[in-house]
Amino acid sequence: MAIRVLLCLLLVAAALPGRPMAQSIGDRPLVAIADRVPHDAGGIVSLADLAAIRRQIGRLPPALPAEQRPPLAFSPVHAPAALDLSGILQFPDGGRNSLGFSIFEIEQMAGWGELPEAALVMAGLARHRDAIETALTARGFGAEPVAGVTVWHLLDDGEIDIAARMSDPFRHAIGVAQRFAMDGEHLLFARDWPTIRRMLAGGTALGGDPDVTAILSAAHSVEGLGELTEILLFSDPPIGAADAASLMLRNPGMSAEELQARLAAIPGAALPGLPPYLRYGLLAWQDGADVTGAIAIPYATAAVAAGARDRFAARLAAVDSALTGRPFDDLLPGDRRFEVVETGGRAVLLLAFRDRVDIAGGVTHLTFVRTPRARLLQMVLARDLPLLIGIGEGAAEPAATAGKGGQKR
Repeated sequence: MAIRVLLCLLLVAAALPGRPMAQSIGDRPLVAIADRVPHDAGGIVSLADLAAIRRQIGRLPPALPAEQRPPLAFSPVHAPAALDLSGILQFPDGGRNSLGFSIFEIEQMAGWGELPEAALVMAGLARHRDAIETALTARGFGAEPVAGVTVWHLLDDGEIDIAARMSDPFRHAIGVAQRFAMDGEHLLFARDWPTIRRMLAGGTALGGDPDVTAILSAAHSVEGLGELTEILLFSDPPIGAADAASLMLRNPGMSAEELQARLAAIPGAALPGLPPYLRYGLLAWQDGADVTGAIAIPYATAAVAAGARDRFAARLAAVDSALTGRPFDDLLPGDRRFEVVETGGRAVLLLAFRDRVDIAGGVTHLTFVRTPRARLLQMVLARDLPLLIGIGEGAAEPAATAGKGGQKR
């Protein structure tokens, strides 16, 4: 273990200085689509570059027939609640007959929110506007103008149609209500009127948040990891490294006191967590069979970010997963790149883990199940990541005291 700790510390010994953006705005499609997400979007915000994923899958041997690549592009992506990825394989044409376009033609998408208020923005489908109107009208969709844009709608808010549940990939297993609107270059989707009206009303975008701007900029400026394929944004930083309440969903029969005692017994759990932060993200890149997943946390200064980087190295080596009981150092890939990227008015701590997907048996939907990004997301959903990067008892102040205008970190 001592050798492993030493190697881990050596890997993170230096922070990289800020560097100019490697791509123009036109080459950063996830930045553009983030501007269509409202600043107070709820839940996990998912930004996925499906065109980039399709390009990377096309590089994986053995060469796949072109018709098999598009469905696979959804495999490495976090499924936004507005799109039923479980039903994709039911529509070999991607829904073209029922929707007027194939979901396999989506170039980028942004999804956020929880059902029933989930929303989705899709890029790359503007050329299909007439076909979309024809297909939806033929299926009984009504049309109503909202903010100068036509909204095609079916069923009242909250209404379902079990008989039509598998009519397209957006109906879900119970045949939910639907609203579509082609607003400029983007196709919008929601399940209820308040959500689609909010999407069309404009207003402050998530992309204007300084922390989001920093994460997006850092994700696009880092070199040597391949193509950026996905960004997941979270606005619910953990409240403590030893937070028993966060584990009660997995242990409903135990009291908070019992859970706290269990966490206190975990080696390294008493170590101070990372300095306070207001938002963090998970990033993914792909370079053929090499896939990288990273945690990105914006801080006000490079000095604070560098201190967080060094503190993370100690926690990674000392703390065990509360979910599996295994050391985090063993759960995450050994090919690691920890650095500080100064961009967007922030210093972004980037904690990247790289691994190679197994393609020996051919490329399938299971090829991307065990990627570093998938592992990090699993840790988020299981409330395991807070134990690793959460605010520990040794932190100087809670994240809630830091304001958006002048963050004290």
